[in-house]
Amino acid sequence: KAALDYKSGQFTNKAEVKTNCVRIRYQDGYHVDFAVYRRYRKDGETNYTYEHAGTTWSYRDPAAITDWFLKEIKDKGTDLRKVIRLSKMFCKSRDTWVNLPGGLIQSVVIDECFNEAGRIDEIFYNTMVAVHEMSIGLFSAAAALGAMGLMFALGLLLCALVCRLLRRKQLA
Repeated sequence: KAALDYKSGQFTNKAEVKTNCVRIRYQDGYHVDFAVYRRYRKDGETNYTYEHAGTTWSYRDPAAITDWFLKEIKDKGTDLRKVIRLSKMFCKSRDTWVNLPGGLIQSVVIDECFNEAGRIDEIFYNTMVAVHEMSIGLFSAAAALGAMGLMFALGLLLCALVCRLLRRKQLA
């Protein structure tokens, strides 16, 4: 943190160390999260292994995530990127809206539910309707589980999306 504070002296606010990132807040209320990784080479290997900070270090492949996202933009067009940005903007538009999904989860869900319809407002609306319909099915099934139903539904949603991504990768 000290190194980042030293290098980021032009910012109004000091860097904020979080569990899995370092956050820089801008004066206008925006922020950027810098993911914290460590890398190392296993004995005899030339490529690095990357791990992401959290309560424990976990394996990540940040280049694969970037490659996936760029391929989706290439396949579906730049409106996908616009819809993801709009979703993130709306999720942060109210101070009372807390604990909403992070950027990567939003990107994966929107990619899965992306629904082109013409103008960007129609595309955004139809995509959000598709996200809503997907979540209704999951949340309805989870309602019978009581208090843990919501967490279960979110976990199921994430698992389903990861499985779909893996299946796409195998088919590609």
